[in-house]
Amino acid sequence: MSLKPRSSLEKYERVVVLTGGANEDGTSMETNCFVPATKSWLVKNSVECYNPLTDQWTKISNISKARRFAAAAAAGGKVVVIGGFGDMTATTIEPSCEIFEPSTNQWSLVASPGSPCAACGIVSIEDTVYLFGGENETYVLMRVECFDIGKK
Repeated sequence: MSLKPRSSLEKYERVVVLTGGANEDGTSMETNCFVPATKSWLVKNSVECYNPLTDQWTKISNISKARRFAAAAAAGGKVVVIGGFGDMTATTIEPSCEIFEPSTNQWSLVASPGSPCAACGIVSIEDTVYLFGGENETYVLMRVECFDIGKK
């Protein structure tokens, strides 16, 4: 089966952290699961890491807040995950930021910069993370924000 690149792939040196995307047929590869008893979907908090040198996938520690349409970037030797929807209703924005420290395999929950958002663009330059656009619970955002993860 051929896979499309996932929407939030971020490289940490020679490792890729995986958070969502779509299969070749368009079906979602977000970290979520269907619960037949309740006929509903759950967003999960599991995270996988790909090492292209060994061609191996490894489960890393769970992110503390399940989320979808979050933004992810590698910055300052860490992985930053910001915002996203906190459930499958697409109406609740997760107002937090999590930072993954590869050396300890641990996530730290920190306050999100600026206003909470989902589906925003993200890029990092050294320790600085820039957020572009996105949406909140009511409207599409036209903004650019930046923050230094070294200060988080």
